[in-house]
Amino acid sequence: WLEFVDSLQGGSEEDLGSALECLDDAWATFEANYVNDLSTIENQIRTFVNHLAMEFAKWETSKSTYLWVRLNKLNAVANIIGKGRSDMNGDVLKQAQVLLQRHKWGCDMGPAGALVPLAQYVTSSFDVLKQ
Repeated sequence: WLEFVDSLQGGSEEDLGSALECLDDAWATFEANYVNDLSTIENQIRTFVNHLAMEFAKWETSKSTYLWVRLNKLNAVANIIGKGRSDMNGDVLKQAQVLLQRHKWGCDMGPAGALVPLAQYVTSSFDVLKQ
């Protein structure tokens, strides 16, 4: 970079050409490293998501603690503004499903009726995650 800047300040065309070649080589190296790093990150994420997918496949038959630990970790890390929760477990989903079932059956919900939109959000978010 410094060679390039120096060539702009009174260097010859040959110096400029040489400096541009150096800059081009440096940029190509940077791009190659950047793409390699992105590929590495993608592979790490893919491995993590594949493990979660296997746990989802077992979800109906076992209430996997591993799944909830991983989902909590993913939620806490993925939310870059610091609002990711890491303290949820399967009870949240189960209670949301029960609440929605009672609502669907027309049961008297009392004050819990105000939680129906939140329960819908919880269950729909989980359904999207399973896809």
